[in-house]
Amino acid sequence: MKFSKSFSLFKGIKREPNSFSYRSRFYDEEKEEREKRKKGVELDLAEELREGRSISFSRGRKQDWLRKSYKNQVFNSNVIIIVVLIFLCFIAYAIIKYLDTVNV
Repeated sequence: MKFSKSFSLFKGIKREPNSFSYRSRFYDEEKEEREKRKKGVELDLAEELREGRSISFSRGRKQDWLRKSYKNQVFNSNVIIIVVLIFLCFIAYAIIKYLDTVNV
C-alpha cells in the first residue's frame, strides 16, 4: 500500500525553531553621537597612522602607574622598618630595665 506524498504523519512538525527579526524602535541620541565621535576618532587615527605618526596613550599612563606603585612600595617598606626598629628599641629598653631590677 503506497501513501501519497501529500499524506504525512510529521507534516505539521517543524525541524527548526521559529525565527524572528526584531528591530528596536527606541532611539538613543547619546548612543548615536557616541558612535559618530568614535568613527571620527578612528578615521583620524587611521589617517595619522597612514602618515607615519604613531600615538601611544597607554605608555604614559603605564609609566605613571608604575612610578606611583614603586613610590607606594618604598613608603610601605620604610614604614615597616621604622615600626620594627621602634619595637626592637622598646624590647631592648624593657630588657635593660628588667636586668637592673634583678641584679639589685
